[in-house]
Amino acid sequence: MKGGCLLVVLAACSREPTTHVSVTRTSALAPTTHASASSRPPRSASHVAGMATASLPECPTNMSEMFFFPQGTFGPTEGRFDQDEFRRTWYSKHLRAMNEPSLSCGDTNGDSYRFLWLRTFHAPIAVRIDRTPEKSTISAVQLSGAGGYDPGSIADRTTRDLSAQNVDSLLAAFDTADFWHLPSWKTSMGADGAQWIVEARSRGQYHVVDRWSPKAGPFQDLANRFLSLARFQIPSRDAY
Repeated sequence: MKGGCLLVVLAACSREPTTHVSVTRTSALAPTTHASASSRPPRSASHVAGMATASLPECPTNMSEMFFFPQGTFGPTEGRFDQDEFRRTWYSKHLRAMNEPSLSCGDTNGDSYRFLWLRTFHAPIAVRIDRTPEKSTISAVQLSGAGGYDPGSIADRTTRDLSAQNVDSLLAAFDTADFWHLPSWKTSMGADGAQWIVEARSRGQYHVVDRWSPKAGPFQDLANRFLSLARFQIPSRDAY
C-alpha cells in the first residue's frame, strides 16, 4: 500500500444475466432492523449533527458463524448446497483474520461502511470507513494469503482521518449505485474471479451487497471508491 490514489480498472467478466432475490435479514438472537430493498436510510441522515446511537441486535461471540452476517444473508439455506452458510463461513474467515468488527450487530454512535475484496489468487483486502459526530476515519487492511484460499495473517494495516469531502464522495457513490435498493445476492458465482462485498450500517439499519466480479457500472465504481480513498495501487491485471 503506497501513497497516492489509483482508481482500479476492472477487467469485466462476461456471463449470462442471473436472477436475484432480495433477502430479509434475520438474526437468531433478536429481531433486527436490517435494511431491505424497500428501506433505505435517507442520505441526509449522515449529515445530521450528533447522530443518535444506532441499535442493532446484540452480537454473538466473534467465533459464531453469524457474528458478521446473520443467517439467510446470502441465499437459500435449504437443498443439497447451503449457499448462505458457504458464503458466510468463507467471508467471515477473512474478516476474522483481519480483526475486523461486525457491522450487522451491536451498538455504535455513528455510521460504518466497508468493502471486502476477495480475489481468488490475490491478497484479501478490506477498507472500512467509520463516521461519528466528531470525525471520520478510514482503515485499510491487507492479508498475506489469498481470497480463495487461506487468509493468512495481517500483512499491512493503516488508519487515518478522512475529510468530510472524501466522505461525501463515498456517500454520493452509494447514492449513484442505489445501494440500499440492491438485492444482497445473486444466484451465480464463478469458478475463479473475485467476490466484491460492500456493507453499510446507518441509523440502526444494515445492508450488504455481494457480487462476483461485477461488470463496469455504479456498483463497481462504489467499490473502487473505497480502494481509491485507501490509496491502494492495484495493477489493472490484478483487478477482477
